[in-house]
Amino acid sequence: MSEARAITNLIGNSVATVVISKSEGEFNPNQAISGDMDEVAVSSEK
Repeated sequence: MSEARAITNLIGNSVATVVISKSEGEFNPNQAISGDMDEVAVSSEK
């Protein structure tokens, strides 16, 4: 039962991360599909 809860939590956190990043305009679907983490840029401009 604990494994199911952990997997559910992982999936929920992943979905929440995508939703928030899309709402902030920071989601790049091409980078998400390729898994290329070399071009990660942190933007502090608001």
